[in-house]
Amino acid sequence: MMKRLNDPAKFNGPLLPTLAFDTPNWGGYWRGPSWPREYSYVALALSRAGETQEAFTWLARAIHTNVGPILPETIDPKKYPSEIDISGIRLMGYDGLDTAAFPDVAGLRIWAGQDLTVAATAALGKVYVRGQKWMGDTYDALFEAGRPTLIWRNGRRLMALPANQIWRAKKRGQEVWFEPITVSYD
Repeated sequence: MMKRLNDPAKFNGPLLPTLAFDTPNWGGYWRGPSWPREYSYVALALSRAGETQEAFTWLARAIHTNVGPILPETIDPKKYPSEIDISGIRLMGYDGLDTAAFPDVAGLRIWAGQDLTVAATAALGKVYVRGQKWMGDTYDALFEAGRPTLIWRNGRRLMALPANQIWRAKKRGQEVWFEPITVSYD
């Protein structure tokens, strides 16, 4: 999958097309244009598959497709960025999914509102995530390669978490703590 995603003849252009660039009869509404809102799904899937740096890169590309106050539904990835055609464009508020996915891909994850998971990825370098909501509280995190992950709850710093481990938050009443978890891909 990564070989095709990184192949410029297939998918690796300035924007992610819905079909490979070399597909016969490429073009049209569903046959090739980039749909920036779909990047969040691609980024989350790549992140879960262990391709966090790729996920982060594609998510950043999606966020950068914002052409000013306009959130385009589709963009022609063969013409972008030298030519941006916004004629007949529909403004799509759900393009905001890309920015909503950012904290999750960066490592401050929320699973269906039940678990807050902290998973640092050294390949991303230094990343600050602010304002992730979980169980009535607001969490911020600073991820930095080779350093413990710093976590704040409602503006108050918590104990730093070693970056070589995945952590799951637990909450009882007003008390919050983090426990290491083991991930198995069996």
